[in-house]
Amino acid sequence: MAGYHNFEPPSQPGESAGTRANSANGGNTGRAYQTFAPGTDEGLNHYAMHNDDQETTRYLSAATQINIKYARSVVNGIVYEPFRALPPGHGADVTVVTRWALDSLRRRLRRDTALASVLFSGIAIIWLLYVMIPELIWIPILIPITLIVAFFIVAREHWVRWHSVIIGQMRVIQGTG
Repeated sequence: MAGYHNFEPPSQPGESAGTRANSANGGNTGRAYQTFAPGTDEGLNHYAMHNDDQETTRYLSAATQINIKYARSVVNGIVYEPFRALPPGHGADVTVVTRWALDSLRRRLRRDTALASVLFSGIAIIWLLYVMIPELIWIPILIPITLIVAFFIVAREHWVRWHSVIIGQMRVIQGTG
């Protein structure tokens, strides 16, 4: 086409025409210039936040795993709200945060159910052994066993929540895992 030419943006202060041509012909930033760390050829663009919404969603999702009250308030405000539609979440994906909150509440419900079953089965076993063998020799043995099993249930839930869910999933979201 006659008279057609590529748009050339005005040069930035301290920029040469060669820098602009290099970044336009295959530079990885798409900008007119690239910032380099002093004494290196490595760009600093990897320090910039690429998606603020993803970071906010990530931190709010992790908060639902850490704070049970926050997870309950998210579920009560989103899932159990019968008359309102889901509001737009400016800066965060509300559905993702709600799914993480539901996951946190389900995991804690499974933990509490396991603790209740260990408690009731421990009490039942102690009672049966006391009825069958009236000597109190079994009680000092079974009570610590019940407490140790309860400790391992709580420790496993804590480990899964912190190491598998929060650290593991956040590492995958960041792309470093």
